[in-house]
Amino acid sequence: QNPGLKTGLVAESNLIDFLNGQGIKAEAIGTVVKALKGLHAQGKLNEHIMTNRHLQANGLIIGPSPKATVHELHEKQPDHNR
Repeated sequence: QNPGLKTGLVAESNLIDFLNGQGIKAEAIGTVVKALKGLHAQGKLNEHIMTNRHLQANGLIIGPSPKATVHELHEKQPDHNR
């Protein structure tokens, strides 16, 4: 099995387990994102965020993603030809 695919499947499983532990049943991507936004607003992700920052600061993980690999939203310019 592809190592990248295996890592993704493990991450997905861990995320679902985490959400279930918070009493949240979510599997569809939109529901997962909404649940994570709610948990973030409540401060329930603070420990995870601090752990990530600590690991980054100590060179134990690489991040954030290079700008070229991040999808950015750009405001659509008005079409003046209409």
